[in-house]
Amino acid sequence: MFERKLLGISAGDRLLSVAEVRIGRNGASVSRTFEMPLANGLSDPQACGRSLRELLRRHGIRARTAVVGIPLSWTLSRMKLIPRTDPASLAGMLRLEAEQEFKVPVEELTLDFLETGSDERTQRLLLVAAPTAKIDALGALARAAGLRLAAVLPSTIAVLRQCAAEGTVACLTVGKEHVELSVSQHRQPRLLHYVGAGPGAGSPRQWAETAAAEVRRALLTRQPVPDGVGEPAEITVWDDADLSDEAQSALSAGLPLPVRICRPDSKEAAAGCAVPVALAAAAQEPRSAIVDFTRSRLAVRAPSPGRRLAVRAVLAAAAVAVVAAAGISDLRTRQREVMQLRKELAANTAPMNEARLLASRLSAARRWRSDRPRFLDCLRQLTRAFPADGGIWATTLAIRQDMRGTISGKASSDRMVLDVLDRMKEQPHFSSVKLAYLRGGGASSKEVAFAISFAYQTATAPAAATPVASRGGER
Repeated sequence: MFERKLLGISAGDRLLSVAEVRIGRNGASVSRTFEMPLANGLSDPQACGRSLRELLRRHGIRARTAVVGIPLSWTLSRMKLIPRTDPASLAGMLRLEAEQEFKVPVEELTLDFLETGSDERTQRLLLVAAPTAKIDALGALARAAGLRLAAVLPSTIAVLRQCAAEGTVACLTVGKEHVELSVSQHRQPRLLHYVGAGPGAGSPRQWAETAAAEVRRALLTRQPVPDGVGEPAEITVWDDADLSDEAQSALSAGLPLPVRICRPDSKEAAAGCAVPVALAAAAQEPRSAIVDFTRSRLAVRAPSPGRRLAVRAVLAAAAVAVVAAAGISDLRTRQREVMQLRKELAANTAPMNEARLLASRLSAARRWRSDRPRFLDCLRQLTRAFPADGGIWATTLAIRQDMRGTISGKASSDRMVLDVLDRMKEQPHFSSVKLAYLRGGGASSKEVAFAISFAYQTATAPAAATPVASRGGER
């Protein structure tokens, strides 16, 4: 029959207990054991790993797959009643529960759980957390020692699996550093409780009385037992500290139930190997039966390279689809805008043709005005200087190229001539306005003859606008 060799390593604050275990058809048996002190704990896991590698070589241990147990003093645990749901939703709910229950930030914890019972609507779960820094340190230690970690779990759960039976079972694990209490019902853990330090603290009797008092308190304050499940008939004590007779007697006397002491029975086994043996045996348990912080079902795992490529491909395809959809939508929008503009253009064709005709006429009128002789403006201004009711009229008008001219005529009186002269002087277009002569028309006529010389100045652009409007008004 094929035998498998595994290492069970019980980690503590100041000690590693190591056992090489052969697991075969007839169960587990211990081949070699040793202990390695941790002077500075796991502050330097690489150095601890190198020391462990050397000790494994000295003891002739060739097993390279290890199951590591951690004390309950490193963990936090709560029993939770959760509505039955799918695994992804369950993981999210338990992470939220951990944030509410534990004072330590959930980002600093590694979480896992055990299902301890369920019905059609609910699940009863044991939520367990351990510091991620501790789990990472154990991983670094194992790598430095040349070991492959099969699992990292609370040592008490591994022990409980070894002594679990139908009904209710209470198990007290007594190690050199820690004492821990666990209770299972129908092979499922219902209580994990850290009792206190190992028997090295104080006298054996004093230690036993303190530990027994804490066990009684934990059993009294645990959650009510469901209907149909009885109380434990005894307490199984896993003695991994080689308790003295005095300590055993005091512990048995102080505990509320009968006590059964369990010790390793292998000739190769020594005190301190019971927990490592249980840890090695836990590697044979189904994944759902133990907590494993190296394969946590609540961990947020990074996707594998293949999955990352697939996700990137899907995201790229989605991005292309979004861009294409946006492009098609934009194209259709622009097509609608073009159609609307064409309709507006067709509706404005007639007004635009009328506007073009008007613009053409205005252009022709502007050309006529800009090209007309300058003396026309001079004639217009002279006409304005003469009164509209008659009494004076011009007979000749001479205008030279430099716009200097002379106007002569007749009037009914001298006053009429002088009035015209004054009005010409008032106009800004005329300068050098002078009376050339003023004389009578003859012995038989009361009319007078006159001649006025002047210089005409062409109007500027703003001033020219007024004559144009006036001319239009006259027409």
